Amino acid sequence: MHYIREVISVSLGGLNIYQLTISKKSLTLKAHQKKKCIYIIARQHAAETHGSYLMRFLIHELIHNSDKYDYLLSNYIVKLVPMVNPDGATIGNSRCSLVGVDLNRRWAEPNPVIHSEIFFLKQSMLERSNTGPGISIFCDLHGHNKLENLFFYGCNKAADEGMLSWTKTRLLPKVFASMEHIFDYQYCRFMKDKFKINTARVCVWSQMKVTNSFTLESSMYGYNRQSEKD
Repeated sequence: MHYIREVISVSLGGLNIYQLTISKKSLTLKAHQKKKCIYIIARQHAAETHGSYLMRFLIHELIHNSDKYDYLLSNYIVKLVPMVNPDGATIGNSRCSLVGVDLNRRWAEPNPVIHSEIFFLKQSMLERSNTGPGISIFCDLHGHNKLENLFFYGCNKAADEGMLSWTKTRLLPKVFASMEHIFDYQYCRFMKDKFKINTARVCVWSQMKVTNSFTLESSMYGYNRQSEKD
């Protein structure tokens, strides 16, 4: 098991933003450098605590039950950012940072001072995207206040377009929905709305060319067990 915890940025309020890197050591450095990366982040919106519960489960599973994920950790580097907006969470904001802005609407051109949380996280991701094998999956964990269960928001076509472009963006959500009742494909949406073009999901897709770039929404409302019967 290869585990690193590092500070990738400091918020405007002076709080550390941590990144965890989890993988399995390869036999050679060259083999390790060939691994693609999976990025998962949480708590851009401070009050959406669902992200922290999901992130805690991910960390526990990958570290304490690493044998179950031997193939994943042998072939990918998993990078987790558990708390993107520590200032907002500390002072009790719902969606905003310390300066009152929605960080998930600042990904296109984040300011290194006002949006330092996003600026340095994005720089780290761009470095990974532009060098080596790149990023295979990006996922931003959020909470939804109306719809039930868990579901994905993605983009409408593959980042490089080409053959099966429409199918590629929907394949991973379909796999999740087929494996777990709590994932509800009927609520999944694949589009690039004008008011979402500055979000993490869309910017990682458009600027870093990551086809599997998603927002994972976890219901604040509840879990509909009816889906188990369908």
